[in-house]
Amino acid sequence: MQTTALDDRALLSNLREERARISDSLRKNRDELEDLQSNHLVFPFNSLPKHIIAMIFELCLPEYPVCPPMHGLRSPTRFLVVCKMWKDIALSTASLWRGIDLSSTWPSSRKIPFIERYHDKSEPNPPLVALWLVRSKALPISLYATYPSDTGSDKRAMMDLLFSHRERWEFVRMHLNTWYYPQFVGPFPKLRFIELDNESSSFRSEDSIVSFKSFDVPLLRAVTLWDITGTGKLSSASTLALLPWAQLTGLILIYADDALEILRQTTRLVHLEFRTSGDEQSFHFPRMPPAVVLPSLRSLVFGRYDYDYEYTAPRVPCSYYIQCIVAPALRSLRVDDLLMRPDPVGALQAFVQRSRCTSLEEVCIMGGRSRAEKTYRRAFSTSVRVWFDFGDEKGWTNKEEQARSRKSVMDVARG
Repeated sequence: MQTTALDDRALLSNLREERARISDSLRKNRDELEDLQSNHLVFPFNSLPKHIIAMIFELCLPEYPVCPPMHGLRSPTRFLVVCKMWKDIALSTASLWRGIDLSSTWPSSRKIPFIERYHDKSEPNPPLVALWLVRSKALPISLYATYPSDTGSDKRAMMDLLFSHRERWEFVRMHLNTWYYPQFVGPFPKLRFIELDNESSSFRSEDSIVSFKSFDVPLLRAVTLWDITGTGKLSSASTLALLPWAQLTGLILIYADDALEILRQTTRLVHLEFRTSGDEQSFHFPRMPPAVVLPSLRSLVFGRYDYDYEYTAPRVPCSYYIQCIVAPALRSLRVDDLLMRPDPVGALQAFVQRSRCTSLEEVCIMGGRSRAEKTYRRAFSTSVRVWFDFGDEKGWTNKEEQARSRKSVMDVARG
């Protein structure tokens, strides 16, 4: 019995020693693991300085002022669900949230926080937009806002929310009905670019006031306007009072009426673009139009909006404007062959000779051609690159062409 007791004590002692050894080994392994995790050796990316990680996050999004979607792989919300460190960095990086696309659609899913759900693609989501406005802090913002023509309390609340931050507006694309939101007035101290598509017949009437004075928009440099006067003339007194045209350096006119009076005021233009349907031959205009000199113009585009759409109202054809404009500093000319017919080569030759644009570097013929390529090339000096963009068959409705167009005018707005 005594021998058995001694053996048991020895076995118990050995087991305790083994347990102590195992516990010590586990403690060492745990300490090593904590050291590895604290030194970010498991995830090397997280070892980078936080400001570098924030810059990488920015590069994962569309380049500002293009607005990222408010959900999905291209949205900054993706950074919030990876780990706590990424979430903290994303929420503290205001520049990730400064581009707000109100047209984004939201899936109805319980996996998404309630405030970030969007059940109806036609309805705005003020709480979500308010959240992005808070996250972007005091930075200037880029907005893309488009709604159906009907009105409602949510849409009004959304417009009120956006206008409460109008001092931060920098780049804005807005589909607006001034019948439902008539007092579209300044100040907009940081606004550099605005694109307006108005559903009502005019931006200025008895019941609606849309006005941008130079003291309200001191930084405004580029504008895109969509058929803003319906059947009226773009050169009317009300439209001339709409914008401080003299300070603009970039202008895109889509389905514009007679814009000669406006062009006479935009002497600082660097980029000018006309978009139309090409079916405006019924408009009566002088055979010898007065010259409009644009001394700083470097880029000029005459393009179609949609190759399948026929607009039957009388409009000024682009061939009229190319007879009016004199651009001695022009470097780039993009022209739709169809808009210059019946003699596109002759029209281009006459324009270049009249403008004496010795700095011309390239001429792009868009949407097909009615003459042989060599005929176009012979019309210009050998120093001018003449090329053909046959991919532009859908006009401005092509997403790539639209992106190119908007980027050109926004780059001008940035100065």
